[in-house]
Amino acid sequence: MGFKNRAYLGLFLLILLVSAFSGCLNQSGNESSDLKDDTGEGVVVVATYYIEDFNDAKVSDSETLSILVKTIRNFDIIAVQGIGDPNGTAMETLVKELNNGTDESGNAYFYQYNLSGQIGPSGDKEQYAFIYNRNLVYPASIPRVYSEPNGDVFKWEPYMLAFRAHNGTGDILFINTHVNENNAADEIDQLAALVDYVKTIYAGQMNMTVLGNLYADEPYYNNQSTDSPLKSDEYVWATTDRCRSTLDGKAYDKIIVTEEISHFLIGSKGVFNITKEYNLTQEQAEAVSSHYPVYAEYWRYAPRT
Repeated sequence: MGFKNRAYLGLFLLILLVSAFSGCLNQSGNESSDLKDDTGEGVVVVATYYIEDFNDAKVSDSETLSILVKTIRNFDIIAVQGIGDPNGTAMETLVKELNNGTDESGNAYFYQYNLSGQIGPSGDKEQYAFIYNRNLVYPASIPRVYSEPNGDVFKWEPYMLAFRAHNGTGDILFINTHVNENNAADEIDQLAALVDYVKTIYAGQMNMTVLGNLYADEPYYNNQSTDSPLKSDEYVWATTDRCRSTLDGKAYDKIIVTEEISHFLIGSKGVFNITKEYNLTQEQAEAVSSHYPVYAEYWRYAPRT
């Protein structure tokens, strides 16, 4: 039974177990997503995925491309980092394959994407992307690269785009970021200033999610001892250090939401461990990326109180 097709009762029991014992699902192959309860409320599954050195060479490998396609289809909004695709041909190839065929219900896949321009210093530029399930969500803003009004802090300035579900309540602005590991503490601190700035350029926008490769683990960052404005009561870290998102067991990748939308989080979150999910060798997994996707599930409608 697939990642998106378990019964709601199973999800509910799973959430209780995860909340009580682990705080993160380290192998997410059997959990359910895109479910509805008896009021018709559904969920949007959001992921961050650092696809290291994503380029034409990566998608030209048929096995790697196949793994990427079946992995990404588990999610509805995917923030991608680590891209080197200035002509957009690698992303075009990936999304074309994502839309090849139908899902288990016989519905045609309909993924689209927004790819940033090249960002960062000369000789070390990268791109961001959002890939999204157009059957469920659509962009609700223009994409923006953070302009850093208070000085140059970020090596790769974050990339922002809002999404709204076709049948849902409001929209959420997603801030896609790849932190410089050698400046992790300063860049993580500045993400809170970024959120404050965003409120001035997206009038009235209080619903935000920061997600990406934050290098928020040792040896670059200690979440237990390092204070940050991003750890105030204004934010909820949807994924914790128990979400070990790299092949060597680090918890670098995070999903953090503003307090205003924390009640939209179902509670189900985790790491989609492709090594275990698809029974890959270390070499096969490394050909895709040194990181796994990290995800969290959001209600499309405000939950009942």
